[in-house]
Amino acid sequence: MKLRRIVIEDFRKFSGRLEIDGLQDGINIFTGPNEAGKTSIASAIRAVFLERYRSKSMAGAVPWQSPAARPQVLVEFETGGRSYRLRKRFIKGQECELLVDGGLQKFQGDGAEEALSSLLRFSMPARGASTPEHGGIPGLLWIAQGQGHDLASPAGHAAAHLRQALSELAGGQVEQGEDVLIASVQKEMHKLLTPRNAQPTGEYAQAEADWQAACERLQTLEKLQGAFAADAERLARMQEECDQAARRRQWEVLAARAEQARRKLAALHAARELLAQLERLHAANRERSRLLQEREQQAQQDMAALDTLEQNRAAVQQSAEALLARCRELAQAEEQSLAALGQARAAAQAAMAAAQARQLREQRALEQEQLERRRQALQATQQLRAQLATATAAAAASAIGADGLRTLRALDAEVATLQAKMEATCTRIEYRLSPQATLMLGDAPLSGSGHRLLEHDATLLIPGVGELRIIPGASEASGLASALRDRLAKRDALLRQLGIASLAEGEARLAEHQALRREIESLEKQQRIHAPEGVQALADAIAAGEARLQALQARIDALPAAETACDPAAANEAVTAAETRHRAYQQQARAARDEQLALSARAASLAEDLQSRRQRLDTDEARERRAAAQRELAEALAQDGLLAAQVQEIRNEAAQLAADVDEDEADSLMRAADNQRQAHARLQSEIVALRARLEQQGATGLGEQLAEASAQAEQLGRRRAELAHRARGLARLHAVLIEERDKAVQKLQAPLVSRMEHYFRKLFPQAGLALGEQLTLSSLLRDGTAAEPEQLSFGTREQIGLLGRFAYADLLREAGMPTLLILDDAVVHTDAERRARIKRALRDAARRHQVLIFTCHPEDWDDMPELARDIRTLGAGCGESA
Repeated sequence: MKLRRIVIEDFRKFSGRLEIDGLQDGINIFTGPNEAGKTSIASAIRAVFLERYRSKSMAGAVPWQSPAARPQVLVEFETGGRSYRLRKRFIKGQECELLVDGGLQKFQGDGAEEALSSLLRFSMPARGASTPEHGGIPGLLWIAQGQGHDLASPAGHAAAHLRQALSELAGGQVEQGEDVLIASVQKEMHKLLTPRNAQPTGEYAQAEADWQAACERLQTLEKLQGAFAADAERLARMQEECDQAARRRQWEVLAARAEQARRKLAALHAARELLAQLERLHAANRERSRLLQEREQQAQQDMAALDTLEQNRAAVQQSAEALLARCRELAQAEEQSLAALGQARAAAQAAMAAAQARQLREQRALEQEQLERRRQALQATQQLRAQLATATAAAAASAIGADGLRTLRALDAEVATLQAKMEATCTRIEYRLSPQATLMLGDAPLSGSGHRLLEHDATLLIPGVGELRIIPGASEASGLASALRDRLAKRDALLRQLGIASLAEGEARLAEHQALRREIESLEKQQRIHAPEGVQALADAIAAGEARLQALQARIDALPAAETACDPAAANEAVTAAETRHRAYQQQARAARDEQLALSARAASLAEDLQSRRQRLDTDEARERRAAAQRELAEALAQDGLLAAQVQEIRNEAAQLAADVDEDEADSLMRAADNQRQAHARLQSEIVALRARLEQQGATGLGEQLAEASAQAEQLGRRRAELAHRARGLARLHAVLIEERDKAVQKLQAPLVSRMEHYFRKLFPQAGLALGEQLTLSSLLRDGTAAEPEQLSFGTREQIGLLGRFAYADLLREAGMPTLLILDDAVVHTDAERRARIKRALRDAARRHQVLIFTCHPEDWDDMPELARDIRTLGAGCGESA
C-alpha cells in the first residue's frame, strides 16, 4: 500500500487547506517542533481510514479557532495494483466516498467504509469512536505517539490476519482436533493437579490430606508409646537419686560450713577497722610533723635573709651616690649643646630665605609659561565653536528618522518579494501586436508589445474575432495582489512622511547626516582637548594665573636680601646634628636623674624593710617562740615512730586473717545449701507427677490405638499412590500432546520467526528470541539470560516494538495483504548507537514498504538520504492555531 497524496482541511491544528503530495515509495520524513501539527496529520490519516464518517467522537477534530469548520480528509493511495481515492467529511455535511481506478468503481457512505475495512483488513465500530481492537493491520503498523513500546495489544487485535498470512506462507495449520484432545486431557489432569504449579487438588488432594493426617496420627501414637517407656525408665532413675539425697542430707553440712566462715569474716572486718583508725592517726601526725619542719626551715631562712638584705642596701646606696656626680656632668654638657643649637638655627634661617627667593622666581617663570599656553588654547577654542555651529546646523537640515528608514527598507524588501511571487504565481499574458492592432483586456487597451499579470478573471476583446475569457487557476494571486497594494500604499505614505522620493534618496541623506555627526563629534573632541572644562573655565583660569603672577612678584619683593651664599642643605644638616647632640645629652641627663632617683628610693625601701625584719625576728619573744616550735617538732617525730610500729603490727595480723578467709565463701555455701534443699524438694514433686501420668496413660489402651492407626495409614497410602499414578500419567500425556502441537506451531510460525530474527539481529547481533501463542515476543535471550519484554527498559521495548512491526509488515506483504508504516515520534527513547542500527533496519524495511515518519528531532534524521519536509512550510497556506 502506497499513499500518493493527502489533503487535510479544517482538521485539529490546521484551519484551512493543507496538501501533501509527491510521497515516495520508501521513507518520507516530516519534521517540526512541538505543536507544529505532526500528530494532527497522523491523526487525520488514521481518521480517514479507521473512523466512521458519522461518528460524533470526531468533534475534537474541529479547530478551536474555527468552531463552524467542517473537517475533511482526502487520501489517494495504491494497493494490489489498483489506485484509490478516499474522501471523508466529518461533523457537518458528513460524507464518505471511495473511488477505484479513477471512478471505474464508486462506493459511498457505509458501503465505502465496508469496502475500505475489507480491503485494508480492519473492522469498523458499530457506533462511537474506533478503539484499538478495531485497528486490525493498520492498528498494528501505525504507531501513535508514545505507543511504540506496546506491541502485544495491537498484535493481538491483528492476530487473525497474522495467522492467515502464516497459514498461506507455511502451507499448513494447527488442527482444531488437537486442541480439543489437549483440552480434554487437560481437564482430566486439572481434576487432580492445579493448573499453575501442578499441585494435588480435588480427590487427589483429599486423599493426600487423609493420608497425611493418618501418618501424623500414627507418628503421634508412636511418639506417645516411646515417651511412655522413656518416662518409666526416668521414674526409676529419679527415685534412686531422691533416696540417695535423703540419706546424705548434704544441705545441712553446707549450712554448718557457712556459719564457721561467717565467724572468721567478722574477725577480719574488726582487724581492718582498727588498722584504718591507726593509719588515719599516723597520717595526721605525719602532716603535723611536716608543717613543724617547714616552720623551722622558714625561721632559719628569715635569719639568713637579714644579712643578705643589709648587703644589698649598702650596694644600692653606693651606686646612688656615684650616679649623682654623673648627673652634674651631663647637665653642664646639655647647656653647652643648647648654645651651639641656637647658632646653627640662625645660620639655617638665613640660608632658607635665599633658597626661597630662588624658588619663587622659578615658580613665576612657570606660571608665565602656563598662562601663555592657556591664552593660545582660548583662541583655538573660539575658532572651533564657530565651526561646530556651522556643522550642527547642516546636520539638523539633513536629519532623517533611522526607525522610519528601517521600516522603509523592510517594506521595500516585502514589495520586491511580493512582486516576485506575483510574477511566479499570477497568470502572465505576453503580447506582440502589429502597429495598427489594438486589443482590450477588460477596460485596459493593449497595443505594441509587453506583458500583463492577471490577478483574477478577465475578458480579452479581439476586434473582428470575439472575446476570450481568461480564468486563472487556483492560486494565491488575489491574496498576493492585496498584500502588494497594501505594502505599496504603506511605502508611499512613509516616503511622504520622511520627505524623500525614494529609498536611495533616504539612504543618501542618512549617510550625509552620519558624516556630519562624525564631524561634529570630532570638533567636540578637539574642543574638549583645548578646554576640558569649558571656555568660561579656561578664561577664569587665565585670570587666576595673572593674579598668581602678581602675588609671586610681591612675595619676591618682600624677601630680605641674602648676605651669604650658604647652602641651605648644609645649614639644615648642621642644625640637625646640633639638635641630635642636644637631644642625646638631654636623654642621658634625664636617664641618669631617673636612675639616681630610683636607686635612692630603692636604698630607702631596703633600709625600712631591714629595720622591720629586725624588729620582728631579733627579739626575746621571737626567740622563745622558736624554741617552743623546736620542742613540738621533736615530740611529733617521736610519736610518728610509735604509730608506725602499731600500724605495721595490725596490718600483719589482718593479712594473716585475710589469707584464711574468703569473703564470699559464707554466702556461696548458704546458696549451695538452699539449692540442694530445693532440688531435693523438686525431685520429690516430679516423681509424684510422673508416677500419676504413667498410671493414667496405662489405662487408655495406647497399644490398641497404635495398631489401628497403622492399618488405616497403610490403606490410605495405597489410595494416594493410585491417584498419584493417574495424575502423573495425565501430566505426561498432556506434555506429549503440547510438544507435538508446539512443533506444528513452530513450523507455522517459521516465516514470522525468520523475519523477526532478520531485523532483531541488526539491533541485538547475538540475541535469540521466542514467540508466544499470540505471535508476539515472549522472551529475548542475551548473554545466556532470557528476559521477558516487561523486564526490559522502556527504550528497549520501544525498539523491539518497532522491529516487530517491520517483521509483521514483511509477513503481511508476502501474503498479499496491504501494508503501510506510520511512525509518530517512535524512536525518542533510543541512544545514538542503537538509533543508527534502527535506521539500518528501517532502510531495509523501506525497500518493501512505504514509511511515514513524524519527528520533532530533525537532527536525529540528518544522515538519512531522504530529504525531510518541515511541517511549517507545508502549512504555509493555512492558518495554524497558536
